[in-house]
Amino acid sequence: MTDFFPSSSSSNLSSTNSRTFNSSTIFQVLERPKVICISLLLLFLMLSSIIGSLVICFTIFTTRRLHFAAYYFVASLAVSDLGVGIFAIPISLAYNLTFEMNGRWIFGVTACDIWILANFWFISASIFNLCAVTWDRYIAVTTPLLYASRMSTQCVIRMITGAWAFSLTASFINFYGLKTSKTRKLCEIQGLPFSFVMYSFVLIYLIPIITIVFVNAKLWVITTRQTSKIQAQIVSLTFVTASDTTQTTRRRAKQMKGNLTSRSAIKTFRTFLVLIGSFVCCMTPFFTVLLFASLFELPGFVLYVVVILTYMNSATNPWIYGISNKEFRKHVVSAFQKRFRRSSNVNAVEPGS
Repeated sequence: MTDFFPSSSSSNLSSTNSRTFNSSTIFQVLERPKVICISLLLLFLMLSSIIGSLVICFTIFTTRRLHFAAYYFVASLAVSDLGVGIFAIPISLAYNLTFEMNGRWIFGVTACDIWILANFWFISASIFNLCAVTWDRYIAVTTPLLYASRMSTQCVIRMITGAWAFSLTASFINFYGLKTSKTRKLCEIQGLPFSFVMYSFVLIYLIPIITIVFVNAKLWVITTRQTSKIQAQIVSLTFVTASDTTQTTRRRAKQMKGNLTSRSAIKTFRTFLVLIGSFVCCMTPFFTVLLFASLFELPGFVLYVVVILTYMNSATNPWIYGISNKEFRKHVVSAFQKRFRRSSNVNAVEPGS
């Protein structure tokens, strides 16, 4: 989520550019196919992140049935994606255009510092929010009947607050390392000391990702077993005869209630599995390249590609919730229908008032 590499060579981004750069106007820049393609892609990713995240937050906020732990974490994750769409990608788009015009960062040191810190924060927040989502799904799948008590509102608030606070702390540490680096270039991630890169790679990426993948692999095994068990019990229930006692019928009904809860948790888990898979595919290249970039210089094109991948993660996250989860799609449609009906009722009353 940090875009510091709009050129084909990382050395081109120094605030004091060593090579002669011929200034161009915005119209001359927009005549270049590469610039147009990158700008349109960034614009699309920005709109997708902002619109998708706002839809997710609006739907969760206005739908009572979604007021439980799993979707509180989704809302928190959507806020981090919204931050990328508002802070990271627009400046990235402006940076891409102005660099092609002037060959340097033109927005000043303060704007650069705010931009870098915000990018570090949002990428860390996404990771730690996914860790919280993973824990929530683990509780929901393994102990569905105890889910409400174990994941209370107070517990969820503490977890979300902790995820954002810890990510902010981690971001300040990285930001400090970049600010105090003697080899730093203005608005470049290259120059971050190796010790700080290793800190980011291990604490912010490696440990959380290993935990997320391991826990979700275990959950996949559990959900597969539970699905088979539920199907078997549904089949056996169809053979209930009139000779069954009332006690047996009640016991079977209780089993079915637990099975329905498990089935709902399994469906939600599969949606998050897609979400986590997308996250791993988009973030792994970024952190891997970041690690190698601290050891030797890499082509700017490689750095830029992995940065755009992180933007793609934020742009696709909101749509994964809606596309992969049929129930959530229904809630989105319902939320906007209610909103439009209220607006129509207000407009209908106003003329006669």
